[in-house]
Amino acid sequence: MSPSRCWILVADEAAACIIVRAGMSGRLDKVGELRWDEWPADSAEPAHAASARHAGGTFPAAGEGPQQHRQGADFAERVAEHLSEAVRAQRFDALIIMAPLRFLGLLRKALRVEVASRVTQEIGEEVAQLSNGEIAQRLFAEVALGG
Repeated sequence: MSPSRCWILVADEAAACIIVRAGMSGRLDKVGELRWDEWPADSAEPAHAASARHAGGTFPAAGEGPQQHRQGADFAERVAEHLSEAVRAQRFDALIIMAPLRFLGLLRKALRVEVASRVTQEIGEEVAQLSNGEIAQRLFAEVALGG
């Protein structure tokens, strides 16, 4: 592993994408992706997620009730566990997190010490719907400005 391998986590309460900068080109490449509705077969799916999916329903938009908060907290735990596994496998040294403030708070609570100690930057805004090019522009503009 490169001594300065930095992952960029772009997440919200429904999905998390892990990307890396490909050299000095500024191009971002996807390393992995997690979605709240794709629970691993070997883990227990939270009851509220199963009932919503089996009923053909969807969760309310962010901030619309306790079910949304549970979904966000559950997903933050899952993302945190994925990151902990990656640290144990020595897949990254540094982590930049880009997420809406609400999910960023849930994720901070869920991160284990070994992951939290690798967080070098947090950007608290909604960026999940942006292209990798737009994310690179925002991220590297933040870095250049000392943000």
